[in-house]
Amino acid sequence: MAQLKCSLRIHNVLSKAKISYPKQKSFLIFPAKNFVRSVVAYSNSYKLHKYQSVLDIRHINSFFGVQRYYSSSSLPCWNCGHISENLQNFCNECTVIQPIKEDINYFDILGIKKAFNINSKFLTKDFRKLQSIYHPDKFGLKSPHEQELAADHSSMINKAYRTVLHPVERAEYLLQLAGLPLEEGHIDMDPEFLMDIMEVNEELEEAQDKDDVQEIGRKNQQILDGLLQEADSYFENENIVEARGVVAKIKYYDNIYNKIKAYERKHGILD
Repeated sequence: MAQLKCSLRIHNVLSKAKISYPKQKSFLIFPAKNFVRSVVAYSNSYKLHKYQSVLDIRHINSFFGVQRYYSSSSLPCWNCGHISENLQNFCNECTVIQPIKEDINYFDILGIKKAFNINSKFLTKDFRKLQSIYHPDKFGLKSPHEQELAADHSSMINKAYRTVLHPVERAEYLLQLAGLPLEEGHIDMDPEFLMDIMEVNEELEEAQDKDDVQEIGRKNQQILDGLLQEADSYFENENIVEARGVVAKIKYYDNIYNKIKAYERKHGILD
């Protein structure tokens, strides 16, 4: 009878959380010791890996005299149901890998300060350490769900590293986090600036040899370095509006930089 009541309560929680489950299958009855483990077990059975949606409910009826509210900062482990005030990527109780937190950003994933000015050498070193922990090959003998979670973590770490490593992508991501994303066509550029960019592109198209191209590249790099320093200053002082305008300019000069590198690769100039 107690098992039936437990199952009905799981059904009520899932309904409140607006999570569907296979209607054609009979409702599962668990010999659970507590309500939380029943919900987690039921979620795992149908791969409803939305634990926060299931458990972040303002009111949960007491079961066996226990009444709890689980916030996003105190989620249960999907495997053992252990409650932690700050559930990390591995459960403190059973040490099983956990899902990626929905509100985490790339800097937190990589374990570095959210800033524009970073040390790329240290970043690469930290990235390799993380991949040595989360690489799917490390989970070859684990359950299918643990392997899936490891692949999710590894993929997210790769994406975070690629974004944060590149200064332009890093700057755009910081703008996105600040709520002022740099979307094409949504920022006005000074006509004089656009004319300068047009002239540089024309010089590049008319360049006669590699010396001309490399000279254009040196000038472009000087301007780009200056703008990157300017952006760093604005980000450091949290002047996001000004930073956004500078990053928009950086994208134009970064485009010229990529064209020059493409020319050098084509003509075997690069090392």
